Amino acid sequence: MSPATTARKIDDLLSKAEKSLKRKRYFEAERMAGEALLIARQERDYQRMATIIRPLQKARQGRLALAVDIGGVTILNVPFTEGDEIEPGNYLVRPPMVGVDGRRFRLAAFAMDVPVAVVCHEPITQLGLCPLVALSGNVVVRTKIDPPADLDRPDLDWFLDALEALGDWAIQSMDTQLPPERFIDGLLSRIDAVPEHAPLHEHLEAACAHVETRCSAAAAYVGQRLQALDAPSPLPPVDLAVLHQPLQAINVGLESFAASLTAQDAPVIHVDWRPPAGGNEKLMSILERMKRR
Repeated sequence: MSPATTARKIDDLLSKAEKSLKRKRYFEAERMAGEALLIARQERDYQRMATIIRPLQKARQGRLALAVDIGGVTILNVPFTEGDEIEPGNYLVRPPMVGVDGRRFRLAAFAMDVPVAVVCHEPITQLGLCPLVALSGNVVVRTKIDPPADLDRPDLDWFLDALEALGDWAIQSMDTQLPPERFIDGLLSRIDAVPEHAPLHEHLEAACAHVETRCSAAAAYVGQRLQALDAPSPLPPVDLAVLHQPLQAINVGLESFAASLTAQDAPVIHVDWRPPAGGNEKLMSILERMKRR
């Protein structure tokens, strides 16, 4: 299949997924967006991957909302047999069931178009923490949180916090020093383990946009995102009379710009500003996380 033909197939799948999403056919939208994402990754078409991720995330969030609307949490601690009837809802998979059982149950429900949210926990530790586990084909995500007040009757708030904690740890466990393509594949595997976690999708979208190295492709991606924004409200008219008044400049950053204005006898105020951490993106990210604590 030629690259042009493959690109048309991806775009067609994405278009159909977006139409299904508008009709709130979340399972249908997720399947088509997921297929488009897989093809785009095989073609190393990161621009299209970045475009696909948002509707895929919305489809999964819609599916999650259907499960959450059922309310309550059902304990699942008996073996699940393929072909068993599955009711919509929220399921806490607990021992003697293990992570692979939770994954099998979630995939079986998806195949039946049954909205479920699934969290799996392992035996409570000696320190009284509740270990959570989620897995994909080649990644295991584990973290620990406080157990619910009543382990036999966990409330929905605790359940959703547990689901969020798994996704958060999936992000934190990523090695940021990986080459871009391996970093993207790591995120894809973690999303496969915790598909309802919105920030995981957002990180993948950002990674796909970052790895795009062709200027034309990057510009096309930015153009598509801008077109998706609502048109700005009309701005009030500007009084051009202010242009006939003496003007003063405020220069931020490079002092040479201020020096150029000073040499022309133009009034200027210079602000000696530098980016935090010397512009080091990794250090800036660490500082930002520390500020939020």
